[in-house]
Amino acid sequence: VSIQSKNHEVVWHNKETKTEKGKCYQVFKGKKIPCKNCPSQKVFKTGKTEQTTSNINGEKSTIIYQPIKNETGEVIAVLELTKKGETL
Repeated sequence: VSIQSKNHEVVWHNKETKTEKGKCYQVFKGKKIPCKNCPSQKVFKTGKTEQTTSNINGEKSTIIYQPIKNETGEVIAVLELTKKGETL
């Protein structure tokens, strides 16, 4: 589980995430630039939940991106939940 800001910063993560704070594309993907078609950024634009699948350490994982909204309904952050699945 992690929480990301609109500028791609990982502002919080649980200890199981085993990562440091920083830009999500750096700490999760080892990239220098944001991911093409970033699901988190889509959540900021639409306000709707997104879901993807990915290969993480040889396991098929589902990643859910959930908007966190303020009292006026503006998306202020995105909660990213990774569910590990079957081994590939």
